[in-house]
This record gives sequence, structure tokens and C-alpha cells, in this order.
Amino acid sequence: MDIYINPTSDPQTGQKIGAYYLVNHCKHSIAFLRQVDTRSIGLPDVRSTIHLERVLRNEYWTHCEYMPRPDVDHTDSAKKLQGQLSSLMIDNISSEGSTSPFTRKECKHYLKAVNPNTNEPQYLNWSVARINSLLIQSQIINFHGEQCARADRTMVVTGQRPPARTALYLQLSKYMFEFPVTHLNRLEHAWTDRIIYSHHWKKLLGELIEEWIVAAGAAGLVWVANIMLFTTALSPVTLFLLAASTLSTVYGAAKALLLIRKHRSLGQYAVHGSQYLQANEKYGTGLQDLSFEYSYPWACTLWAGALTSAGVLWMVLSQVITCVLSLFAPMKFIPPHILYTGVLMLGAWAYGRGIASDAKKLISAKPASHVQYVIRTK
Repeated sequence: MDIYINPTSDPQTGQKIGAYYLVNHCKHSIAFLRQVDTRSIGLPDVRSTIHLERVLRNEYWTHCEYMPRPDVDHTDSAKKLQGQLSSLMIDNISSEGSTSPFTRKECKHYLKAVNPNTNEPQYLNWSVARINSLLIQSQIINFHGEQCARADRTMVVTGQRPPARTALYLQLSKYMFEFPVTHLNRLEHAWTDRIIYSHHWKKLLGELIEEWIVAAGAAGLVWVANIMLFTTALSPVTLFLLAASTLSTVYGAAKALLLIRKHRSLGQYAVHGSQYLQANEKYGTGLQDLSFEYSYPWACTLWAGALTSAGVLWMVLSQVITCVLSLFAPMKFIPPHILYTGVLMLGAWAYGRGIASDAKKLISAKPASHVQYVIRTK
């Protein structure tokens, strides 16, 4: 057993005091000589005896991590940890909702680090302490060993469900090609019950950055097409559509680049992801505003493509109409209003003929309502 003493001063009175705890290497826990309040020593509020046991054990392994002793034998703990890591590896491979805080690759590296046959005692003790500390933190979060334990990552145990999506949000999402709903589903799935894992956060960051890079590239292609079309477009309608498309591409590309720079500067671990999502969570709407923020690059790019396509279509139709009207150019002796009236009457006649023929088909297809009988007399 060790004793840790930390001489310090009372922040209010300035009196010198000493904080301490006892380190029990047999039970892998810390203890005190008298009853203490967990909040007074910087520990979280406990919800059960099992929770208190895990909190104290986590403090023990943290102590061993900061002050590893080569004369303390942690070989048995290393063998037990090897079994736990093997189970976590299988769980991570075989289940989408795995509660394992480590990926398969991480488990393989950790298994080598805690192998008693290939590591010196001092380094082995530090590795065992560090991995055990991380593992116990995950067990505390998932209520391991308690009545309401989280058996699947997607389970909501603490009742912290995301707010309902309003009709306005769903309608605005349709105008943005359903991108906000898609991003919100990803965010809520990764942050279920306000818990996120490091590997899920890294995967989410990688996918978002890749998506925004592609969106910025697509916006650049649309912008180049607009610049080329500006040199040939003469119609005011076409110029207006191309101008609106260009503004949309510029905003979408700028938004994508800003989001890429911002998210590349974020941390790669669960604590950074949790802090970022908490900072962007709004009361009553949750992460809905953030989902809109993530959707602007692709939504603007698609709207720009639609506006450019509409401008090109208008150019083509204008040329077709011009060619058709040029056919009637020799008929200058006919007043324009008479010509337009004749075209409209011709169209109405053709439309009426089509309706009449359809009506005849319907009448002929209708079965006879009665059967005619012929009575022959001699």
C-alpha cells in the first residue's frame, strides 16, 4: 500500500492543508482514513456502489499511470486485460452497435503492448494502467455491471433523446434536397444519448471533409461553365439565371472551404467531439441548425447546377423560337395579330380533335346497356 500526499493551501483562508489518499495495490483501488464527500475531492457524484467502485478503481489506475512502480507486479492484470481486449475486438468486428471504445486495429496494438512476455515490468505497468483507465471510463459511461447497463451503443439509457423535427425544418430540408435531414441523422446516430466514441468521431470528420471537398470541386466546375456561357448569352433571362447560379457557386464553395478549415482544426478524440457538439446544440432544436450548416455546400452547388441548366434551356428555346418565327418572315403582308390568332385557333382545333377522338374511343369501348332481341313471326 502507498500513500499519496499533496501539500496545498486553502483558497479561502490561505491555511496550509494536505490532500491525501491511500493506494491499495491488492484491490486496485484507493481509500481514505475517514468518510469523505466525492465532490470535495474532485470526483463525480456516484449513483450506486458499483459506480463508486469503478470511480475509485479508475483513480487507482490513473495513479499508476502517472507514477508507475517497477516493483509492483501487474502480470495478472495484463493477462486479464488481454482477455478483455480480445472480447472487445470481436464485439467491434461483429456488431454495428458495439460499445467497445477501441477499434479492431487499436485492440491489436494494445494486445502487443500488454503482453507480459515481450515488455519490461515498468513499461508493462504503465501500458496496463493507461488502457485500464480508458476501459473503466467507458464502463462508467455505459453503466457496466449496473441494472440499466447499455448493451448497445444506440440504446438511450439516460433519456436524452433528440428533439422532434418540426414541419418547418422538414419543409426547408426539401428545398435543400434533403441534405439537412441526412446530416442530422448522421449526427444523432453518432451522438446517441449524448455519447460519442473517438473512432466514430474520426470517421464522421473524415466523411464530412471529403464530402465538402467534392462539393467545392463541383461548384468550381459550375462556375467555369457559367463564365463561358456569359460570353454567349444575350437574353436578360439567361443572364439573370447565370448570375444567380454564379452567386450560389461562390457561396457554396466558400462555405465548403470554411467548414473544411474549421473541422481540420478540431481534435480527433471523443472529448473534442463531445465538446464541439455540445457547443453547437440548441435548446428545442438540438443539432438541426448544425445540419443546415453542413448542407450549404452541396445544396448551393445543386441549385447552381439547376439554374445553369435552366439558363441553357432558355437559350436553346429562344433559338428554336427564333428559327420558327423566321419561317414566317416572308409573310409580311399578314398582320402579326392575325397570324398569332390563327396559330392559337389551329392549336385549339387540334386540341379539340384530340379530345373528341378520345371521347369516341371511350363511347365505343363502353358495353351496351341492353341486349336487342329479334322476334321472328311466321
